[in-house]
Amino acid sequence: MFRKNRDFTLLWSAGAGSALGVHIGLVSYPLIALELTGSSTQAGLLGSLALLVQSAIRLPAGALVDRWDRRNVMIACDTVRIVLAAGLGVSALLGSLTFWVLMAAVALSSACEVVFQPAETAALRRVVPADALPRAVAANEARGHAAAIVGQSLGGTLLGLGKALPFLGQSMGFLVSLFATLLVRTEMRGHGKSEFLLREIAEGVRWTWRQRTLRVILLSGIGINLAFAALTFGVVVMARSEGASAGEIGLIFGMGSVGGMLGAVLATQIVHRWPPSRIILGVFWTNSALIGPMILYPNVHVMGVLLACMLFMTPSANAVLIGFQVAVTPDRLQGRVISSMRLIISLGAPLGPGFAGLLAESSGASVALLATNGVMLLVAVGSTCSRTMRQLRPQQT
Repeated sequence: MFRKNRDFTLLWSAGAGSALGVHIGLVSYPLIALELTGSSTQAGLLGSLALLVQSAIRLPAGALVDRWDRRNVMIACDTVRIVLAAGLGVSALLGSLTFWVLMAAVALSSACEVVFQPAETAALRRVVPADALPRAVAANEARGHAAAIVGQSLGGTLLGLGKALPFLGQSMGFLVSLFATLLVRTEMRGHGKSEFLLREIAEGVRWTWRQRTLRVILLSGIGINLAFAALTFGVVVMARSEGASAGEIGLIFGMGSVGGMLGAVLATQIVHRWPPSRIILGVFWTNSALIGPMILYPNVHVMGVLLACMLFMTPSANAVLIGFQVAVTPDRLQGRVISSMRLIISLGAPLGPGFAGLLAESSGASVALLATNGVMLLVAVGSTCSRTMRQLRPQQT
């Protein structure tokens, strides 16, 4: 059905171009910073700055997306990012690129990304019927995984050929996004200014938290994000304690990415055939069941296959939950609710690595993974006991 939906195809293409540009930068920017400064600490500051900027403006970005024309927001974000990438490319060619210029560009580009995301997601409501939203989000999930694999590989390859080339690659990705968005015909006008910005932000957060189903999704999401962040770190520590090399640890996560990609490709079929509650609860229980074998058989290939199995159903779960949120949220609140949910769900993630690291140092990697399994199991049990989660249904027009 999506091949016949011109504006969805264009929005999908815009998101693909944007994601490609972002992932090229995720790999190449820290490497360029390391080359410019020779300091891994300063290179690491780029990632920290990007996360800080995104966290700081996520809620205001959602409110502004609801005020403004969402198509124009996407166009503005792409235009700024094209100019930034082109300017950095020229600086690299002239030999005048500095670390602080790169830092400023990362801050501004991250701000554009965090505004672009809710605008694009909110636009789905205008071009796709409510009952097709989970499949539309599933198609976007596949797009995101593909962009991550291609973009991260391309970022390293382009940098190996020349310092200015990753910026050129980014510019091309953002140009694709810009032209696709310009061709969208569906009306994307926002709802204008109604109150002070802080009051609009508060309205979005309150509305999100008052919806019982969204509240249950948020609480489960906080727990599962904490557990996954802890799991990622715990797998690294466990593999290293078993003598795995850096390349072998990379192989574990590469295998996991393949599982996620395959799941994303099949997600549109899965969400069409399986009840939403079965998908969500299946993901939680599968994750809980697969950490134990990682502890018992800490072999690189076994851990990689288990991680791939865990990530296989994640795109389908995301499609169900995001599709549900977009379907039930009034159009005037889309940007604020999307931003509120992303911010709240991400609250647990920063605690995960510290939690796993503390346990690994004091009691060993096996105990860290066992505790992570406990968090996963708690989420699975709590979600299963929740009538709201068990009765989750697709939304109809």
